[in-house]
Amino acid sequence: MSPEGVLSEDPTAEAVRAFQEGRDREGSFRQLVDTCYPQVRAYFARRVFSTEECLELTQETFLRIYRGLDGFRHQALFRTWMFRIAQTTYLAWLRRQKREVEAQRSPAVAERIGGSTSDHPGWDEHEPVGVSRETPLDGVLRKEARERLAQAVGALPEQERRCMTLRVYHDLSHQEIADFLGLAVGTVKAHLHHAREKLRGSLHGSFGSIDV
Repeated sequence: MSPEGVLSEDPTAEAVRAFQEGRDREGSFRQLVDTCYPQVRAYFARRVFSTEECLELTQETFLRIYRGLDGFRHQALFRTWMFRIAQTTYLAWLRRQKREVEAQRSPAVAERIGGSTSDHPGWDEHEPVGVSRETPLDGVLRKEARERLAQAVGALPEQERRCMTLRVYHDLSHQEIADFLGLAVGTVKAHLHHAREKLRGSLHGSFGSIDV
């Protein structure tokens, strides 16, 4: 796909173009932040326990985006590129946490990060921010369903798990997932199909309503 074709499909394309051409750079970047901030914050909210850390990582991601935006070459959608930076930021944070564990020998911090710098899906760590109107029973049932989903997804092969995470939790298109993971679109669709069938089986059909 040509750069023009990618840009025409991306709702952030005009703001990116304006920034790179020097037309109201600050205003253009503010538009990108306003559009994409909730998605980036949600990415970290599923992976870290502290609200403060979540906000710091979100801000760090947008700082990296600002510094690197002139070099963005439109070979993928801006959102795909943005999530790559978010993932890099997250993995760097994990490495910092691991170093702190090794230096302090803190069991509490070690438990938080699981002693790993690999991709951490963080399925059951946070719910969307907002006022809950559910009953205590609703909360228990929802927590149980979330834990079952976490176990089922965690049992998927790595590429199927990654594709499912990006599709369902980050709402990426098949093309964006392919760009993000460096796979062919057909391969992404196959991974999602196999993952969905496995999840349907392990969850007795409760996952069937999710469109992948």
